Amino acid sequence: MIEKTESVQMIYRGLYNR
Repeated sequence: MIEKTESVQMIYRGLYNR
C-alpha cells in the first residue's frame, strides 16, 4: 500500500513542478 503512495507522490510532484 505504501508503494502506491510513493508512485502517486512522484507523479504529483512532476505535475506540480510543471
